Amino acid sequence: MDRIEILPVYRKFFPPEESRDIEVIAERFGLDLSGRRQRSRLARAMLRDADGSGLDAFLKVYTYRSGPLSGWFRRCLGPREARHLLQFRRWGIPAAPVVGWGVRRSAGGLRRAIGFVITESAARATPLLEFWTGCDQPSDPERRLRLIADLAEQVALMHRRGFCHQDLKWRNLLVVPNPEPGHSPWVWIDCPNGYRSPIPWRLRHGRIKDLATLDKVARFRCTQEERMAFVRAYLGEAANPPRVAALAEAVVRYRRRRQDD
Repeated sequence: MDRIEILPVYRKFFPPEESRDIEVIAERFGLDLSGRRQRSRLARAMLRDADGSGLDAFLKVYTYRSGPLSGWFRRCLGPREARHLLQFRRWGIPAAPVVGWGVRRSAGGLRRAIGFVITESAARATPLLEFWTGCDQPSDPERRLRLIADLAEQVALMHRRGFCHQDLKWRNLLVVPNPEPGHSPWVWIDCPNGYRSPIPWRLRHGRIKDLATLDKVARFRCTQEERMAFVRAYLGEAANPPRVAALAEAVVRYRRRRQDD
């Protein structure tokens, strides 16, 4: 039995028969789920309602084999990712709008478990790696510093809420070059592995990992001044020189030990 949830504002794009079957939804996006073994797949489609209105959306499908017990107790990444993106938006972090999600639990481990999440495409957004020039020829340095400060404040907000992203890579961040007034230039996508924890050491580890994951690319694409500006903006009012230096050192140390090739 498939469990599928489409948010009310988007249900007009999904006829009733589609909201009960994962394969039917996948076909709308051009995905065939039979006989495929990839852990995750991504597809994009323009969906139409009865009046012809369009919805540019992404479908991300997770599939995996499960054992007799894990088929029921293993975390389902599609609904989990939807929950995280919705939570980000409630906190004021500009995540991609969630359209819906669903899951098919494994029947005692005899068939693949499937989870999916559908998100609305971010209009005019560009992947950060494509948008950001290198540190040798930075265009519009003041704008870059504003973008860095915005992102650092969003990451700090997430961490203050006790949440660790665990996949905060440049490819999971989009930039809207010319956002509407009052809107953030950032769009967060792809967060299936995040977690909240009341354990202080686990939270600290997760936070440092998030910052180190960003720095893995930033060390090549940002100037040293920009990297330190991120740390200062992340710390906010607590950004005295010793704390800035200590956090920057901890991030670099973790990155070199755990992430550098």
